[in-house]
Amino acid sequence: MKKAFGREVPPPPHSVTPAFMIGEIARLVHAQIRREGDRLGIKLGFRHILYQLTHNRGCTQQELVRLTKLSAPTVSVTLSQMELLGLIHRRVDKKDMRLVHVELTDKGFAMSEDLKNIVKKIEETAVSGFTDEEIESLTGNLRRIRNNLEYEEYALEEAD
Repeated sequence: MKKAFGREVPPPPHSVTPAFMIGEIARLVHAQIRREGDRLGIKLGFRHILYQLTHNRGCTQQELVRLTKLSAPTVSVTLSQMELLGLIHRRVDKKDMRLVHVELTDKGFAMSEDLKNIVKKIEETAVSGFTDEEIESLTGNLRRIRNNLEYEEYALEEAD
C-alpha cells in the first residue's frame, strides 16, 4: 500500500469507470492546490480567473464569465476581492463605456506564477514513473474525453 501524507492509502477498486477515476483525480488535485494555495495565500476561487487573465490579457468581465464558466455574480465578487488585494485593476473601455476590461497587476502576475508552480509540482507527482509516450497518450485520451463532454454540454445548452 502506498503512503501519502503520512498514512496508508488503499488502491481504488479495479472495477472503477474512467469517469470515477477522473473525478477522484480531480478531487485529489483540487485538494492539493487548495492546501498549497492556502499556504501561499492564494484563494482557491482566484485560480480560474488568474489563469484566464494570464492567458487573455485585458479581457472583459463578460469574457471572464464565458471563459471560466463561472456565474456573472461569482466573477464580479471574486474580481472585487482581487481588486481589494491589489491583484487586478479594471478599466472602462474608452470606445464602449459598457465594457470593463480586467488586467492583472504585477502582484497578480506573481500570484499567477506561484499558482503555476504549484500545479506544475502536482503534475510532476501525478505522472511520475510514466514515459513521455505514456504521458502523451494519456493527455490525448483525456483531451478526447473532455471534447466529448464539451460537445455534449454545448448540444444541451443549444437545446435549452
